[in-house]
Amino acid sequence: MTQTQAADLSRNMYSDGNFTSDLVNSYAWDTALSFIQKCSNVDNYSQQISSNMGPFAEKGTNSDSICNIYDMASNCQEWSTETCLNDAYPAIIRGVPI
Repeated sequence: MTQTQAADLSRNMYSDGNFTSDLVNSYAWDTALSFIQKCSNVDNYSQQISSNMGPFAEKGTNSDSICNIYDMASNCQEWSTETCLNDAYPAIIRGVPI
């Protein structure tokens, strides 16, 4: 899936008009990680593979919450809103590869 396809899917995820969705931007991602680290006193949260070491299907479901944010350190790779000039990776990816 390309970054453009991911953005289109995200923007069209809700049809009732009460919600909007889009790809995360790097500033929001970094701010959330900073908040988690300050809230939880976990200095290396962003470098963790996961706080839930269960199977992939269980991520974010087994009390895997810090500051009411679920298992962000081990999110699957996600496209962000930023683009770059690298032909192999034309947009910025956040998260941990699975």
